[in-house]
Amino acid sequence: MQRTKVIIGLGNYGAKYLQTRHNAGFLFLDYLSTKWSLEWNDIPVHQYTYSQASVESTKLILIKPQTFMNLSGKVVKQIVDKYLLDLQNLYLVHDDLDIPLGEFKIQFAKGPKVHNGLLSVYQSLGSQKFWHLRIGVDARACLRQESGSEYVLKPLLNEEKLLLNKVFDKLFVELNTNLQIQTD
Repeated sequence: MQRTKVIIGLGNYGAKYLQTRHNAGFLFLDYLSTKWSLEWNDIPVHQYTYSQASVESTKLILIKPQTFMNLSGKVVKQIVDKYLLDLQNLYLVHDDLDIPLGEFKIQFAKGPKVHNGLLSVYQSLGSQKFWHLRIGVDARACLRQESGSEYVLKPLLNEEKLLLNKVFDKLFVELNTNLQIQTD
């Protein structure tokens, strides 16, 4: 019997936000679709784009909400209801200012202190009990003159993109282990 696992990347749609820190979730889903050789259905269906495939005995569905980040909960709830998904099979990928750039965490029922996209999801689902793929995006060191909400909407620098790709490589291996998928 095939298991269904849903991986939802949080981000903001549109060219203006494409390469920003806040779009780490979208960027990782693009990375996954390349690694797993998946095609995206780029025509929004019910406020999201998606890609899906079967990998071993697991049906994987990748989702990019096409609402803005702070309204992500609406789409996440819609997906959970559509697939009658047990929240233990839900993986939310998101940026995290509580973690330095170059690091990540995969945690069940634990996210950052403040994240409006996740707050929307928590409110819509009435729960935090799903997997959080927390991608560190904080490279400010001691320079914290601007707010976190301003900082995450700025484009990634080239050296930050390179570091993020290294994080994606490591996160991919750990995610496959968590999903119980064999990798080459």
